[in-house]
Amino acid sequence: RPGMVRDASSEASLELEVWSMPLANFGAFMVQIASPLCIGTVVLEDGSSVYGFLCESDPLKGAEEITAFNGWRNYLISKQP
Repeated sequence: RPGMVRDASSEASLELEVWSMPLANFGAFMVQIASPLCIGTVVLEDGSSVYGFLCESDPLKGAEEITAFNGWRNYLISKQP
C-alpha cells in the first residue's frame, strides 16, 4: 500500500481521488485503518485542504519511493507486464 508523507522541500505533486463521507460514518471508518496509515491534512493544488491517508514516517525507512509515478495507480500500471 502507498504511504504519503508531506515533504515541504519537494515540489512534486500526486494524482489523487477526493471522496465524500458522511461525518457520522467517520469513526467507524477510522477504526479500520491499520498502522502505519493514518489520517491527516492533504493540501490540494488549488490551496484548499482535505483529510486523507498519510503514513507514519518510521515505517518508510527503506520503502520504495514512488513519487516519480505521480500516484499509486500509475505505479501499479508500471508493474504490469
